[in-house]
Amino acid sequence: QTPTHRERNATMSHLHSVVRVGIASAIRNKEGKLLVGKRKGSHGGGEWATPGGHLELWESFEECAARELMEETALKFVGEPTLRTTVNNPWKSQGKHYITIFMEGVVEDESALKNVEPHKCEGWEWVSDDDLRSGKYSPLFQPVEQYLEIIKGRK
Repeated sequence: QTPTHRERNATMSHLHSVVRVGIASAIRNKEGKLLVGKRKGSHGGGEWATPGGHLELWESFEECAARELMEETALKFVGEPTLRTTVNNPWKSQGKHYITIFMEGVVEDESALKNVEPHKCEGWEWVSDDDLRSGKYSPLFQPVEQYLEIIKGRK
């Protein structure tokens, strides 16, 4: 049976009223630089962000971080990534609200880095925290900005 207009609108309204979970992979190279790419698209387009995406149903944080890292960069973690921090990201102007969970890990082979999804990212770069904070890579995706602020005193 085809849903009515009211039922479709109620479903769409519900979709926009839930808090989504994003998983970000904070990957550092041997020099301690963070892997970031310039996003394309409507959500965070033109902003610098780490690899990541939506947590899928029944997926663990570790599985999601590994899947997103592979899908976007062709990189693989050595072992499992670990939880570093969580940030709250309400984007009221966009009608979106995310909780972003930052997972940290080491990758097997940095030279395997590729821009697997060029329609979603302009390219990947290894960047120091100082360069990210200096404004050279501006604007930063809100969760990344929050992540950098949180880890500043924890290194």
